Amino acid sequence: MADSADTADTADTNGAADVAGPTPTPGPARRDIEDKLPRGILVRVLVYVFAGHALAGFIYLLFALGGGQ
Repeated sequence: MADSADTADTADTNGAADVAGPTPTPGPARRDIEDKLPRGILVRVLVYVFAGHALAGFIYLLFALGGGQ
């Protein structure tokens, strides 16, 4: 009886593996895309950094002018 259960388990796993097929592997073009930072994100980060520094400079200027009185 144990032999029939073992063969049933083996048949189920082999059948499922045959249906799924081999797993695809990404080609070199996909790896090149993932290595580079998209241009839109780079531009957005530069704009945010510039805007953040400009805002911080303006606030610093307000405190510097207000503290002088």
